[in-house]
Amino acid sequence: MVAETARPGGRLDSLVEKLSDYRRVWNRRRLVLEGGLLIAFKDKDDERPQRVVALTPECRVRSPTASDDREFRVYVGSLRRWHYFRCTSHDEAVVWANALKDAIAAKHHDCRQIPVDEYVRERMPEWVHSLLKQADSDDGGWVLEDSDSPERQTWTRCADAPATSGLPTSKLAIVAVIAVTVLAATPVSLSSFIATAVSIAIICAELGSSVAVHQTAPLHRRARVRVSGSLSPEIAVKILLDPERRKQWDPCVTNVDAGSDLNCITVERRSGLRSMVIEQHSLRLPTGRFVIAERSRDDDGRAYQSVIVFDGHTVTHDGAAHTFYLTRICHLCAEATSSFSSGTTAIEAMLANGVCLRRRPSSVSMRLSPPRTPASIEETAKESMERRLETFLKLARDTTGWDLLSEEDGVTVYQKAKPHSSALPIVKGVGIVNHPAELVMHLVCDGEHKGLYDDMFESGRTIAKWDHLHLAIIHQKYKTVWPVTARDFVLTGYWSHLADDDGFVLYATDAITPDCPPDPKCVRGSVAHAGFIVQRITERSCRVTFIADMDLRGNLPHSVKAMALKQQPMQIAAIGRALDQLTEASSIDLSMFTALQGSSRGESSECSPSAGERLEHVDADDSSCRLSSSGVFSRPSSPGRFSKISMIELGERAVEEFDGLLKQQGWKPMSNLLSSSIRVSAFRLSSNNPGNCSVTLARTILSTSPADLLALLTEARRRRWFDESVQGAHTVCHVDSRTTVDYFELNDTPNETTRMFVTHWKPIDKGFLAAQTPIKSPECTYAGEAGEDCASRDASVLIGWKIESIPGSARQSLLTMIARLPPADDAPFRRQISAIENLAKLLI
Repeated sequence: MVAETARPGGRLDSLVEKLSDYRRVWNRRRLVLEGGLLIAFKDKDDERPQRVVALTPECRVRSPTASDDREFRVYVGSLRRWHYFRCTSHDEAVVWANALKDAIAAKHHDCRQIPVDEYVRERMPEWVHSLLKQADSDDGGWVLEDSDSPERQTWTRCADAPATSGLPTSKLAIVAVIAVTVLAATPVSLSSFIATAVSIAIICAELGSSVAVHQTAPLHRRARVRVSGSLSPEIAVKILLDPERRKQWDPCVTNVDAGSDLNCITVERRSGLRSMVIEQHSLRLPTGRFVIAERSRDDDGRAYQSVIVFDGHTVTHDGAAHTFYLTRICHLCAEATSSFSSGTTAIEAMLANGVCLRRRPSSVSMRLSPPRTPASIEETAKESMERRLETFLKLARDTTGWDLLSEEDGVTVYQKAKPHSSALPIVKGVGIVNHPAELVMHLVCDGEHKGLYDDMFESGRTIAKWDHLHLAIIHQKYKTVWPVTARDFVLTGYWSHLADDDGFVLYATDAITPDCPPDPKCVRGSVAHAGFIVQRITERSCRVTFIADMDLRGNLPHSVKAMALKQQPMQIAAIGRALDQLTEASSIDLSMFTALQGSSRGESSECSPSAGERLEHVDADDSSCRLSSSGVFSRPSSPGRFSKISMIELGERAVEEFDGLLKQQGWKPMSNLLSSSIRVSAFRLSSNNPGNCSVTLARTILSTSPADLLALLTEARRRRWFDESVQGAHTVCHVDSRTTVDYFELNDTPNETTRMFVTHWKPIDKGFLAAQTPIKSPECTYAGEAGEDCASRDASVLIGWKIESIPGSARQSLLTMIARLPPADDAPFRRQISAIENLAKLLI
């Protein structure tokens, strides 16, 4: 409990007004009541206390609560003074007053700084003190494991005491005697009897030793994670202590029953463990670190001890972003090692992606708040992809260190050992698929068809998706094969076009998201790198390379994991067989991939034509690209053709012009263009423009993130949601990850009811710039040579959007729209501003 003294006017006053030797100790200090201790800090930012005083029993706080803005007045008779406290109730104010009396009357040796070790011993059991020492120790047999994240390190070591579980020797002797007696009653020869008895004795001896070896000493596991997000360590402690959220980060928990005291909760565990009571403690150390400690023991005598320490806390000047280190150390049995890794990853995801508290009248409940822009799920996925994709591509280009494993069914399989001998190797498979590269890419990107080439695949779902970035977070679950537990993976998937080669890349790596907590029925695997590289050879064949660096985790032997991993490259042959069946059965839509080719991270260099065409041009209307049963691309004949290079140039030029209009001066308010009470400001540019066009600007604040707003504005199929002038729309061609050619059916143009637009966007420091301009004619005269001009653009029309994030706001964006239209009445501008107003209503 924390409180401050104040006068009714709100000015902070001295906590002790009586003259005494200790006035300077308590004057204008931040005070904290924890149990029977009064702790004084120099100020609100100081993490190390100056004084700790033991209080009398009537001053001890039984249930700490957070302070609010309510103010209470208490008269202290011994001091003959009124004191004002900001706290939650009058009773708490009385407790504070009594605490101050004790602090003033305390002797000098009571007013001292308690060492951390002594402080922990006074507040915590001995086992907590022991684990805290191990959390800070770097020696003593700790072995660093391979990590799939640069933000996380994990160590393992065996505990000192050997495990006593296992089949006792006396029981094995009884089993052996019974077996020999039964054998003696069976009519067999003497030699056979002796041989069988000796075999039984050997089997029992081996059984006893194998059981003893399998039930090895308990393990200590330690993980240290750097967490960045919108939550402070104080809130993180409350989240992890809340029983309702335990199932989201503890993969072994299937049910939680919380009693009246939150320090004791009943947990039902699977894998043969019975219900158990967990003893919990929480503490803030004088050094500013927060500690959560818990332990339990089931009916079989297996112990579980865990300590979570939060330290190294830093916060930005505006208080919006917090960074701290989380150290988790557990004393557990060997079979629970996989749950430790999954639980640590889940805690990291839950704290980094904006889980926060919401207080209700009589309880503390949890909710998932919209993530702040610096730590949103999209930003987390994008940063993870960019960091690891470069490593994946270097691994694919590297030809050294690969050992040949096998050649089977047209697939050559290699493996590459890692520096650590205990780590699983990296595997690579190379094979030829006699189908077009676009068709192979369509199959491996479609989760519904994954079961056609992967027999172990059970189900999958998309957690989040950003089409304009070719990015998605997916969850995949694999079948259970007795006695092996099912596996599942949460992955960040990304596809793009190769920069140097004619083909595609599909890449996947581990994702961190609170929307998919660990499933207690599955073991969550880890994928450092995995993906396909599809390189076009001819019109009907391509080279497919599969690379995987992953760990199935769990209690499987190392040899079993390695064998399962080496079978993954054989998916290449299964893909060829699956495509044989698909092309014979039906046609497949390939519009997503046939628009372009040859870009790294979404920027391509050539358009990808249908089979039988040359690379120079692509049909303008390629939305109906289909693969016929013979495996050759077919598309309807269309006179309109454009080159990809010209479309990118048009889009970039439109964005530059839009950026120039933003810097113009002379905007005049135009309130007559507004049609609703939504907070939208409208202006018109008074200066001259090319072609005497009229330019109108509208600005508003929308309740969504900049990335989500960009996707909403630039995806043609969503335009009908808020733009009443659009009757129908679809994307004709994805030129690259930032440029599209879109087809709109409009109802506001009397002479032309349909228009083709080029849409282009680019990132800026705090958001995005996007622009849209129509193609005057589908026939483009620009052939892609430098210096030539492109006459396909209608320069009189331009619509642009500037999307900026608002500092300190979690889910709000500032949208500035500019529309440049031919000189006419105000009706076209009213429709554009009406679309912004409808968008604001949509996002309320």
